[in-house]
Amino acid sequence: MKIIPFDEQLAKTFKYTGIERKYQGSNVLELLKEWNKDDEVYLGLDNDKVICAGGLSVVWKGVKEAFILLNPEAKPFIKEIIKFAKDLFKKSLAEGTRRIQTFCMLEDKAVKFVETLGFEFESIKEKFSPLGEDMCEYKILRR
Repeated sequence: MKIIPFDEQLAKTFKYTGIERKYQGSNVLELLKEWNKDDEVYLGLDNDKVICAGGLSVVWKGVKEAFILLNPEAKPFIKEIIKFAKDLFKKSLAEGTRRIQTFCMLEDKAVKFVETLGFEFESIKEKFSPLGEDMCEYKILRR
Protein backbone atom coordinates (compact mmCIF):
# COMPACT_ATOMS: atom_id res chain seq x y z
CA MET A 1 0.00 0.00 0.00
CA LYS A 2 1.10 3.54 -0.76
CA ILE A 3 -0.05 6.57 1.27
CA ILE A 4 -0.08 9.89 -0.58
CA PRO A 5 -1.26 13.46 0.09
CA PHE A 6 -4.81 14.24 -1.03
CA ASP A 7 -5.32 14.18 -4.80
CA GLU A 8 -8.77 15.27 -5.96
CA GLN A 9 -8.71 13.19 -9.16
CA LEU A 10 -7.90 10.01 -7.24
CA ALA A 11 -10.32 10.93 -4.45
CA LYS A 12 -13.14 11.06 -7.02
CA THR A 13 -12.71 7.29 -7.43
CA PHE A 14 -13.11 6.54 -3.70
CA LYS A 15 -16.39 4.83 -2.88
CA TYR A 16 -16.67 4.38 0.87
CA THR A 17 -18.00 0.94 1.87
CA GLY A 18 -16.76 0.76 5.47
CA ILE A 19 -18.64 0.15 8.70
CA GLU A 20 -18.94 3.73 9.99
CA ARG A 21 -22.63 4.44 9.32
CA LYS A 22 -22.09 8.15 9.86
CA TYR A 23 -20.35 8.36 6.46
CA GLN A 24 -22.48 5.93 4.47
CA GLY A 25 -24.42 7.75 1.80
CA SER A 26 -22.31 10.87 2.23
CA ASN A 27 -20.61 12.64 -0.62
CA VAL A 28 -17.17 11.51 0.53
CA LEU A 29 -15.36 13.61 -2.07
CA GLU A 30 -16.94 16.81 -0.71
CA LEU A 31 -16.08 15.79 2.86
CA LEU A 32 -12.44 15.10 1.90
CA LYS A 33 -12.14 18.41 0.02
CA GLU A 34 -13.52 20.29 3.02
CA TRP A 35 -11.23 18.48 5.44
CA ASN A 36 -8.24 19.08 3.14
CA LYS A 37 -8.39 22.86 3.53
CA ASP A 38 -5.59 22.37 6.07
CA ASP A 39 -3.57 20.07 3.74
CA GLU A 40 -3.64 17.15 6.14
CA VAL A 41 -5.71 14.59 4.20
CA TYR A 42 -4.11 11.44 2.85
CA LEU A 43 -5.23 8.64 0.57
CA GLY A 44 -4.23 5.00 0.89
CA LEU A 45 -3.75 3.25 -2.45
CA ASP A 46 -3.52 -0.40 -3.40
CA ASN A 47 -2.52 -0.71 -7.06
CA ASP A 48 -3.78 2.84 -7.72
CA LYS A 49 -7.19 2.07 -6.18
CA VAL A 50 -8.13 4.29 -3.21
CA ILE A 51 -8.96 1.96 -0.32
CA CYS A 52 -8.83 4.43 2.57
CA ALA A 53 -8.61 8.11 3.39
CA GLY A 54 -7.81 9.98 6.55
CA GLY A 55 -6.08 12.84 8.22
CA LEU A 56 -6.58 15.81 10.50
CA SER A 57 -8.90 18.78 10.18
CA VAL A 58 -8.50 21.97 12.21
CA VAL A 59 -11.42 22.66 14.54
CA TRP A 60 -9.75 25.85 15.85
CA LYS A 61 -6.23 26.87 16.84
CA GLY A 62 -4.63 24.05 18.81
CA VAL A 63 -7.49 21.57 18.29
CA LYS A 64 -7.79 19.10 15.42
CA GLU A 65 -10.19 16.32 14.55
CA ALA A 66 -8.89 13.01 13.24
CA PHE A 67 -10.79 10.91 10.73
CA ILE A 68 -10.07 7.63 8.96
CA LEU A 69 -12.34 6.05 6.36
CA LEU A 70 -11.40 2.41 5.79
CA ASN A 71 -12.85 0.17 3.13
CA PRO A 72 -12.71 -3.60 3.71
CA GLU A 73 -9.84 -3.83 1.18
CA ALA A 74 -7.66 -1.85 3.62
CA LYS A 75 -7.70 -4.64 6.24
CA PRO A 76 -4.44 -6.31 5.07
CA PHE A 77 -2.69 -2.93 5.52
CA ILE A 78 -4.09 -2.04 8.95
CA LYS A 79 -0.72 -2.07 10.76
CA GLU A 80 0.72 0.31 8.17
CA ILE A 81 -2.32 2.60 8.47
CA ILE A 82 -2.10 2.63 12.28
CA LYS A 83 1.62 3.49 12.18
CA PHE A 84 1.04 6.30 9.67
CA ALA A 85 -1.82 7.74 11.76
CA LYS A 86 0.12 7.58 15.03
CA ASP A 87 3.10 9.29 13.37
CA LEU A 88 0.81 12.00 11.98
CA PHE A 89 -0.72 12.61 15.42
CA LYS A 90 2.71 12.70 17.10
CA LYS A 91 4.01 15.22 14.54
CA SER A 92 0.94 17.42 14.94
CA LEU A 93 1.22 17.43 18.74
CA ALA A 94 4.95 18.25 18.51
CA GLU A 95 4.12 21.19 16.23
CA GLY A 96 1.74 22.78 18.75
CA THR A 97 -1.60 21.00 18.54
CA ARG A 98 -2.78 20.56 22.12
CA ARG A 99 -5.76 18.28 21.43
CA ILE A 100 -6.73 15.78 18.75
CA GLN A 101 -10.27 14.48 18.98
CA THR A 102 -12.33 11.95 17.11
CA PHE A 103 -15.80 10.49 17.25
CA CYS A 104 -17.05 7.01 16.46
CA MET A 105 -20.25 5.06 16.62
CA LEU A 106 -20.81 2.81 19.63
CA GLU A 107 -19.62 -0.27 17.72
CA ASP A 108 -16.96 -2.63 19.00
CA LYS A 109 -14.80 -2.51 15.84
CA ALA A 110 -14.75 1.27 15.65
CA VAL A 111 -14.12 1.70 19.39
CA LYS A 112 -11.30 -0.85 19.39
CA PHE A 113 -9.67 0.78 16.35
CA VAL A 114 -9.81 4.28 17.88
CA GLU A 115 -8.30 2.99 21.12
CA THR A 116 -5.55 1.19 19.15
CA LEU A 117 -4.65 4.59 17.66
CA GLY A 118 -3.97 5.89 21.17
CA PHE A 119 -7.18 7.81 21.84
CA GLU A 120 -8.68 7.97 25.35
CA PHE A 121 -12.44 7.80 25.91
CA GLU A 122 -13.89 11.16 26.91
CA SER A 123 -17.70 11.05 26.70
CA ILE A 124 -20.80 9.87 24.92
CA LYS A 125 -22.40 12.53 22.72
CA GLU A 126 -26.13 11.83 22.63
CA LYS A 127 -27.84 12.04 19.23
CA PHE A 128 -24.63 13.47 17.77
CA SER A 129 -24.24 11.56 14.50
CA PRO A 130 -25.71 12.73 11.20
CA LEU A 131 -28.18 9.86 11.68
CA GLY A 132 -29.18 11.06 15.17
CA GLU A 133 -27.35 8.22 16.94
CA ASP A 134 -25.17 8.44 20.01
CA MET A 135 -21.41 8.59 19.43
CA CYS A 136 -18.30 8.17 21.56
CA GLU A 137 -15.89 11.10 21.80
CA TYR A 138 -12.19 10.31 22.17
CA LYS A 139 -9.13 12.50 22.67
CA ILE A 140 -5.35 12.60 22.59
CA LEU A 141 -3.85 15.47 24.58
CA ARG A 142 -0.39 16.97 24.37
CA ARG A 143 1.23 16.26 27.72
